[in-house]
Amino acid sequence: MQCTSPFLMKMENGDIIEVPCGKCASCIISRQREWALRMMNELEYHEYSVFLTLTFREAPYQISKRDVQLFLKRLRKELYPRKIKYYACGEYGEKNDRPHYHLILFGVSGFGQDDEALQRAWPYGFIFTGSVTYQSCRYVAKYIQKKYGKDFKEWLADRQPPFQLQSQGLGKKFAIDNKDRIKEELKIPYQGVVHGVPRYYKKKLEIEKESYKSVTLEKRRETFEKLAKRCGKDDLVSIYHELRKARLQADRNVKARTGMKKDKL
Repeated sequence: MQCTSPFLMKMENGDIIEVPCGKCASCIISRQREWALRMMNELEYHEYSVFLTLTFREAPYQISKRDVQLFLKRLRKELYPRKIKYYACGEYGEKNDRPHYHLILFGVSGFGQDDEALQRAWPYGFIFTGSVTYQSCRYVAKYIQKKYGKDFKEWLADRQPPFQLQSQGLGKKFAIDNKDRIKEELKIPYQGVVHGVPRYYKKKLEIEKESYKSVTLEKRRETFEKLAKRCGKDDLVSIYHELRKARLQADRNVKARTGMKKDKL
């Protein structure tokens, strides 16, 4: 998803390139999709996986990273010597602001002895399990997308804000195993949808910014040509302003579609 509010950066060679702002709705959703893609890539290397929601019988004052870390420590002890990877987030529910956690666990199933181990590792409340899909991975990564209102921020006060925790190297093996194809195509198709290469993969595979330069320039040229044809204008200033208006409208459309609401827990 293309950034709707990019800024310009001058490279060492003098070239001017557009850099995503990282704050608009499109950038936020792009990061969410990157995490979901990395999790689905990681999934290919594990026989079992499970989507968890951890809740409390008696709600504590706030969420805590330590809760998640100790849960994982107890679970690893239960399942030793099995290796476990994870992506987790902590947040507050919409109805009662109740603290809870969502996790994607790799190398763990949600049934049999694994289910018993999960229950022992989390004695504070209920555990809800589900399947790991692209949708559930996006759901867990959705905390990135949330924009809480003024009332919630005032209520939050000194409480721990929503957070994410994850194992190092999620999707790394996939990136390495598919290195040549990724570097050649500069995209990753998944379930019929073409995704951009996650920033983490670019770093690990040492994909240079120059590799993307020609692709970016071509997309920019196509966009300007479409706007010039549609608006019947040929001067760059007018086209730029039309492009700016289109990007702002796209950002509003994305925000309206996503809603950015909290869980109803």
